[in-house]
Parts: sequence; C-alpha cells; structure tokens
Amino acid sequence: MIGTLLSIGYRGRTWEQVVDLLWPYREGLTVADCRRSCARSPAMFRFKNLAFAFGVLAIGYEWPQGDLGNVGRRPGWLPADWDRAMVRVKETAAALCEGRNVALLGAEQDARDCHRTSIAACVSDEVECRTGERPEVVHL
Repeated sequence: MIGTLLSIGYRGRTWEQVVDLLWPYREGLTVADCRRSCARSPAMFRFKNLAFAFGVLAIGYEWPQGDLGNVGRRPGWLPADWDRAMVRVKETAAALCEGRNVALLGAEQDARDCHRTSIAACVSDEVECRTGERPEVVHL
C-alpha cells in the first residue's frame, strides 16, 4: 500500500495547529522541510526547533539541506540544483512506495501559493512510474 503524501504550510498557524493537522497521519510519518532557509521564520519553525519538537512526538523530520527549496519567490519550483532535488524527490517517492506517509512542509498556508505543490506533483509522478499508481495527496 502506498503511503499518503501530505502538504502543509505553517504561516498563520500555531505549532499546535500544525501538529493537530498532521496527527491523524503520524504513523510512519516523516516531515520533509521544503524550505531553502528558515532565517525569517518564527522561532518555533526553525530547523533545530522542529527537529527537536517532532522528535519528541516520534515523528520523523528532515531538512534535506535546502535541496527542495525554491530559489524564486513564486509558487513554481526552481531548485538551486536540479540533480540534488531529483535525488530528494526519488527518496520521498521510495518512502511512499514503502507505505510510509510523508508531509512536505513549507511556509505558505495555501498550497497553491507554495512550491511544495510542484514538488508533490514530481513525487507523485515518480511513485506512478514505480508502481503504476499515484499516491493520495492531501493539502492540509
């Protein structure tokens, strides 16, 4: 069974609200941070704080060195290094094919305003190439 691909943005939400939205999917969940940087993020949503807080909740957290980050400031995805970004897409697809849930975390609350929607499409395509099925994508 293919895992569920989630997409969540924290802007305008508290840490508790983010956790509440992710909680039903927590079994086997890894949060993949899609941001290139967290310099302007609220303290709770900085990389080290998220790693600690998700760890306490037994939820995996990865910040893949900004490989999934967006160079531009628009919803379309423009990674700094396409080759490294595609490695991360394939790793995410592999996790889903193993039945694990993955949440793509970005800043923008509305997925249509965030590049994680483009990442989700790339991951879905990769899962389909591997299995012949597309994963369920849920924008929280």
